[in-house]
Amino acid sequence: AGWGTPASAVAILTAHSAGIPVVVDHDTWTDAATGLKAKVKRLILLPLFRRVTHFAPAGRRQAAFLRRYQVNDERITPINMRCFLPG
Repeated sequence: AGWGTPASAVAILTAHSAGIPVVVDHDTWTDAATGLKAKVKRLILLPLFRRVTHFAPAGRRQAAFLRRYQVNDERITPINMRCFLPG
C-alpha cells in the first residue's frame, strides 16, 4: 500500500523486532517531495529502510531511488517487472 501508510511501517517494524527477515518489492522511482516535506519524508524513510532486510525494486530507476535513501547494493536485487500478455 506504499511507504506512507501506517500499516506498512508497522509491518516492517514488527517483523524486524521479531527477528523476521523483511523483503519488500518496490516500484517507486521518483521522489517528488521538496522542501520541508522532503526532509520529513527522509527522517521517516531512512530508519524504516534500515529495518528492511532486502529490497526487490521493479528496475534500475527504482533501485536508484533506494540508493538515494542510503540502501546499499548488497540489499538490492532488481526484479525488472514486465508485463506478459496471454497469447
